[in-house]
Amino acid sequence: MKYVLIEKQLFDMLIEFHLQNNTKDEFILLNQNIAKALEQKMKKLYYRDLYTSYKMSEDANKREKARQEYLDARWIHKDFRW
Repeated sequence: MKYVLIEKQLFDMLIEFHLQNNTKDEFILLNQNIAKALEQKMKKLYYRDLYTSYKMSEDANKREKARQEYLDARWIHKDFRW
């Protein structure tokens, strides 16, 4: 089983979302902030997975494919690639 670490700020927002009584406006704002933070975390996890595949793959073809996917996902321009 893998564990995922989250930032304290996101953890605090999740606690507030589930355990405190908020007004409707506060609830909506909190929901939007949590969604944005979780989306950023998912992107970081995706980038990390691609980078790990690039570095750890046994097969050179898989390594190169993962490297290209990583560079594409990070929006690295083709002129700046090695």
